Amino acid sequence: MNEQMSNLQPQIPTETSIGAKRKRRWWQVLLLIIFAVIFAIRILASYHPISLDVRLYNDGITATNTGDGTITVNDVLINDRRDCYAKLSKPRPLNVGEQLIALSFCNIVRVQIDTNKGSEIYTFSHRP
Repeated sequence: MNEQMSNLQPQIPTETSIGAKRKRRWWQVLLLIIFAVIFAIRILASYHPISLDVRLYNDGITATNTGDGTITVNDVLINDRRDCYAKLSKPRPLNVGEQLIALSFCNIVRVQIDTNKGSEIYTFSHRP
């Protein structure tokens, strides 16, 4: 019975097993931090804002590409209304410095421009 009791006693961990577990834990934390940093960098690198300078112009708007590459304008929606809609017959690529003019019979307050890089909304408080 004494032999059975000695087998049931828990083993005391040695210094080497505790040190190995701590080293493994630090490596796991370090790898997690490295993966998080790489993930954050990839997300930030994939962000490409739309670089358009949109201004009111007589009975419409002008949109000038001020970015560093070509932007394709797919759609222009004025005041969230289809009757104020400036229809494009086909997607229009704009190189750097090129301008798109969209005319409307409505008093323009809000313009939504859909491009190949996303969609952006521009608001105006008054007419020129």
